[in-house]
Amino acid sequence: MAEYSLVLFDGVCNMCNGFAVFVLARDKKEIFRFASLQSPLGLSTLERLGIPCDLSTVVLVEPGDTFYTKSTAILRILSQLTFPFYLASSCLYVPAVVRDFGYWCVASSRYQVFGKKDVCEYRPEWSDRFLAESPAVALQRNTDLEKLC
Repeated sequence: MAEYSLVLFDGVCNMCNGFAVFVLARDKKEIFRFASLQSPLGLSTLERLGIPCDLSTVVLVEPGDTFYTKSTAILRILSQLTFPFYLASSCLYVPAVVRDFGYWCVASSRYQVFGKKDVCEYRPEWSDRFLAESPAVALQRNTDLEKLC
């Protein structure tokens, strides 16, 4: 069983990539690994856990296959980061329906506001933290994903 938590995110979304880089820089305990939702690992994880294929959400899969989506995933990720970011976890006391409405408002306009890439951003220095495929394969997979979801 994995000793890390897996963060699945929309690999072509600039905002989502920015969030992954933000977490990478502040995950001092290195408990998170990352993969795009569009990657084979992302798609197989969604299928294995019975999570609908939805590019508008972040998915956090913790050891033991406990998973969280949308605002709960974001807040649980932030809860593991350095000060002051872990303080955001206090928002978990707000009902999920309220938090997820705010999440939906941002997620539904993320491409228009932040833009979109052809492939997931990947840097060689992240190779131990990203469980990913090559950018060329990701580009083809992203094209094929629209037919799957």
